[in-house]
Amino acid sequence: WHKKWCSLDWGYDHPLTAHWHAQDEKGRVITYREHWKRGQNEQDLGRELGKLSVGEKLIAFPISWDAGKLSPRAMKDLPKSIMQMIADALPKDFPRPFPADSSPGTRTSGARLLSQLLDSDMWHISEECPRLIECIPSLVRDPKNTEDVLKIDYSTNQIGDDSYDSVRMGLQYMLGSSRRPQSEIIAEQARGIEDPVARALFIHKRTYQQQESGRAVKPANVPSWQKRI
Repeated sequence: WHKKWCSLDWGYDHPLTAHWHAQDEKGRVITYREHWKRGQNEQDLGRELGKLSVGEKLIAFPISWDAGKLSPRAMKDLPKSIMQMIADALPKDFPRPFPADSSPGTRTSGARLLSQLLDSDMWHISEECPRLIECIPSLVRDPKNTEDVLKIDYSTNQIGDDSYDSVRMGLQYMLGSSRRPQSEIIAEQARGIEDPVARALFIHKRTYQQQESGRAVKPANVPSWQKRI
């Protein structure tokens, strides 16, 4: 795998969720590990993230913006943010946490990105991520903004959207806001071929190669429902 990184949606009373991601040289991503916990303090979280990542070289660690708030668990005479307390407990070779993009429109563009990745078979989820596997089919559109996913608290259905937010921030940071469909890229490449028969053959061949390439790395244990969000 070409790149590995981690992402985190912070929580204390409500769940915190961390995910580890890897991307190969063709841009395909697998979310391969998950950490989910309630009531875990910053020091224990930082130490546990380090233990789970032993032997891995991670390149980034975006976390939710609310971790920038002062921690109520910090010493009164030495106030620190939640993010700083997590960073203090991480091993030296773990990347320093930084706030994920929370600017207006990022949730909508993030939802679009995840949908495009699933539709193009470019994102796979390991069975080592049971909370994420449970979360994705429970997501519903926000009736006030049908381009976004409705915010759902864990107390509502004992699932919540924390796992979704964790992977959304992680994939959005590394891959950007959205990806062009592979069919659109192939069509653009074919525009320079004047012969209509040769152009059709080119599109057919490239589409077949893309499908075969995606199948070649798809883990056998990935449920079929993961292709839709």
